[in-house]
Amino acid sequence: MADESLDRAALSLVYPVVAARRAGYDSLMWQMPALSLTAQAFLFTIALDPGRPEWARALSSVLALVTSLAALHAMYRFRVGERDDSRRLRRIDNS
Repeated sequence: MADESLDRAALSLVYPVVAARRAGYDSLMWQMPALSLTAQAFLFTIALDPGRPEWARALSSVLALVTSLAALHAMYRFRVGERDDSRRLRRIDNS
């Protein structure tokens, strides 16, 4: 009986921390596309400007691709973290 009350007390302390972390992941997941598109827009203005040197256009194209891949990876990781924390919160609620 004492272990169960200790577990409930520990869960009541853990729950707000996990909920805040889950909300943080959710927020980052929605901010990432805007940040990525902003960076890509800047890079594409260089890549598509015919007045720029070829090396600058090629470099900005590669950087735009890297930015896209990094954003996709980050969004995936944020989603995994958010999903895992949602499952943890659901288990705490059901216990």
